[in-house]
Amino acid sequence: QVDKPSKSNAQKAAKMLQCCAPTVSDPKDDLRLEIASGTEDLTLATVPSSADITGSPGPATAEAPAAEAPAEAVAFDVELEKADGAKLNVDLDCSAEERCLVIGIKEGGVVQAWNDGNPGKAIKPWDEIEKVNGEGGKSKDMATTIGNEAKVVLSLKRPKEILVKIGPKEEGKATGLKLNVIDKAVGANILEILDGLVKDWNEANPASAVKAQDRIVKVDGEVLDAPKIVEAVKSKDTMELTVLSY
Repeated sequence: QVDKPSKSNAQKAAKMLQCCAPTVSDPKDDLRLEIASGTEDLTLATVPSSADITGSPGPATAEAPAAEAPAEAVAFDVELEKADGAKLNVDLDCSAEERCLVIGIKEGGVVQAWNDGNPGKAIKPWDEIEKVNGEGGKSKDMATTIGNEAKVVLSLKRPKEILVKIGPKEEGKATGLKLNVIDKAVGANILEILDGLVKDWNEANPASAVKAQDRIVKVDGEVLDAPKIVEAVKSKDTMELTVLSY
């Protein structure tokens, strides 16, 4: 069952916090933040009870891409078959309506067996499932198909990893991020780059610029869920953001 935000929570989530100098007593005002809400914002992917996809993402499960993350995002297909009652044993984060991410792979399942036999096309944490059996669509629908079908062809995209160094924060300048923050989701999707420190980074580092729909997954090397990313960005004067660009 998917928890839907209450009306009061949705009203709270609609607020946009404006930027101030980092010297103010309330650090939350440093980050321009919009929390998306509504019935279409899913905290977790849900699939039928008979399915073997876990919908409980968390920092302990997810692992950010290692040093071999590609210079550019790459796409590839894999074919998985659940023969004789085998299970995929994969954790998905479908908190973004149009993006279904692999965030964990468990031992003893079809995905791990595929990885063992196909190291050149191994499925890894943070890979995005773009299509299932040639069909795209909403992330929750793709997760349901994956859970129900005995044989699936997954079209995946592996993101490139960008390290963004922010700070020290300047008086009167915001971090400049508009984020989609959903409780328990691993990482936070960037909805928009606003005027501020991140935009300054982009202008100074065009080859490592971040954009809308990229996903922040680490702050100073620590994998965090969305609310903790917001808390860290608000409170830190300097930081390194690990951003995945699809």
